[in-house]
Amino acid sequence: MGSPILAGEGDPRDGMLWISSADWFGTYVLPPVLARFSLSHSKVVVELVSGARLFAACAASVESGRGGYAW
Repeated sequence: MGSPILAGEGDPRDGMLWISSADWFGTYVLPPVLARFSLSHSKVVVELVSGARLFAACAASVESGRGGYAW
């Protein structure tokens, strides 16, 4: 039996994957994991947002009156 397809037709493993994490986790743990993931899923673009960058984006969002989320 082949690999399961999660949704839709064809290979659904493409697009963007946004990950937020604490600085230390994004610096020491995630890089090798994401490297292996990228080798297996070359059509997925990964964006890692560390704690400091995420905090700055949320603070800017609050200051602009858009709420507490940067997206």
